[in-house]
Amino acid sequence: MSMQILKVAVISIAAGAMSLAYAQQDAQQGSGDGGQQSAPQQAGTGPSGPDLDLSDKDIQKFAKAQNKVQSVREDYSGQLRNVEDTEKAREIQAQMQEEMLQAVKDAGMSAQKYNQVSQAAMQDEQLRKRIESAME
Repeated sequence: MSMQILKVAVISIAAGAMSLAYAQQDAQQGSGDGGQQSAPQQAGTGPSGPDLDLSDKDIQKFAKAQNKVQSVREDYSGQLRNVEDTEKAREIQAQMQEEMLQAVKDAGMSAQKYNQVSQAAMQDEQLRKRIESAME
């Protein structure tokens, strides 16, 4: 039971970090059709993500990404605990976000898809169980 709570907490934390990374990536892309592309992809997924149709392959990709993201977060959390300078902490957080984003890409997912799955998992117990099984 405590392992499930830990995994949900990790998914939650990673979702927040990845959401920030995705927002940063989206802002860097600037204008163009980037914003137009993201709206239709998100429109089908309501607050609970009922329209998010995930194959076993998608779940495996997410689990792989989540494991890497968790590892990156753990690596950087030790560094962040020892930093007293706010600017240095921001630099470390930016590096952490970049590595998390790369971990997601390396697993074969976009940051947007990762965020969608993560948010849906917070509200969908069955999806959470599928992810937990894939992470074991």
